[in-house]
Amino acid sequence: MHQYVTHNHYYPTQKQFADAVLRFFRETLPNEWQTFRDQVSDNFRVVNHDKFRVLG
Repeated sequence: MHQYVTHNHYYPTQKQFADAVLRFFRETLPNEWQTFRDQVSDNFRVVNHDKFRVLG
């Protein structure tokens, strides 16, 4: 979304920004799904509650 909506773009009003975000999710993402799908890495780690801890 950043690449399509906010990168090097200026929106004079909050409504124009919100419209651009919604347009991305409603139009751009469905139309370009195969391109986006191929850019996502399959390298995910599952974090479950038993192994979750806060370091600090």
